[in-house]
Amino acid sequence: MKDTESRYGPVSQAFHWLTVALFMTQFGIAIYMDSLPKSPVKLEWYALHKSVGFTILVLIVLRLIWRSMNRKPLLPASMPSWEKILAHGVQYSLYLVMVLMPLSGLVMSWSANYPVSIYGLFTLPNLVAPSETLKDAMVLAHFVIAWAIVGLLSLHVAGALRHHFLIKDDVLRRMLPGTGG
Repeated sequence: MKDTESRYGPVSQAFHWLTVALFMTQFGIAIYMDSLPKSPVKLEWYALHKSVGFTILVLIVLRLIWRSMNRKPLLPASMPSWEKILAHGVQYSLYLVMVLMPLSGLVMSWSANYPVSIYGLFTLPNLVAPSETLKDAMVLAHFVIAWAIVGLLSLHVAGALRHHFLIKDDVLRRMLPGTGG
């Protein structure tokens, strides 16, 4: 179940790929809901977007806890130090934006005095006083973080594909279920 020096274990793989699926879903929901006219249907999509965002936040916290209890697979010894620094920088930056994105969405909703109901099961307490200034700042932050995620994911995927197809090492395979290490 745990990670080894050469491979991510099934729990880390599940966290990784579930996060990927939820972020892709979240981007799709965001694009769709923004295209809708003001209506009860649009509000339902916003509610789903908030619920998925909260789910991502919980998942990332659990993922960070799991990661703190596991060794991380080593990068190939043949990798230049600049590339290792870049890889670690992109990974840590992704963790940061994966936490900041849902937090900015929560603060945006609270500062706009909108409730945050999680799948209709419970409503989070509003931890921020209504504030148009704060809401506007969080709208901008949410937008900027979204584009930061796109950029960082592009680097992350490009690096993984470069290792798989050009360098032909196991960097990508060690995160794929059932591929050995």
